[in-house]
Amino acid sequence: MAKLERPTGIVALTALAAAFALTGCSGFGGDDDVVYCVDQNDNVVSQQEYEKYCDDTSPHYVGGGGYYFMHGPYASGISPGTHLDRNASYGRFSTNDANARSNAGLPPSGKVTVGQPIPGKSGGFGVSGGGSKGGFGGGGSSSGG
Repeated sequence: MAKLERPTGIVALTALAAAFALTGCSGFGGDDDVVYCVDQNDNVVSQQEYEKYCDDTSPHYVGGGGYYFMHGPYASGISPGTHLDRNASYGRFSTNDANARSNAGLPPSGKVTVGQPIPGKSGGFGVSGGGSKGGFGGGGSSSGG
């Protein structure tokens, strides 16, 4: 009697593809348009830097150049100091650029909660991204304030 062999490579690949489809690739970032506030080197800023340079509703806000909102298919909750790839972003703009903020799906002014998907902005299979995300990581969704 001949021994029947199971094509394990095909089974494993099929299972991996199914898991990938069911999770929406969320472990890789890329599903949602997530915004962060970054410095001139595209590094995610700390909470203190966010309040000082990115949140115009904060009593600590002083504004100033060299800080930007950058949004793209990034993971949620990225730690401060993490470098974001500008080539992977949907956009990077000054934190006080009202038109760019609006075009990205953010309020034209006010607090932007960073490190979470922009409400109403998500990507995925066959969907082009757009929107914006910026901040220090670990915040909530964007909101006016």
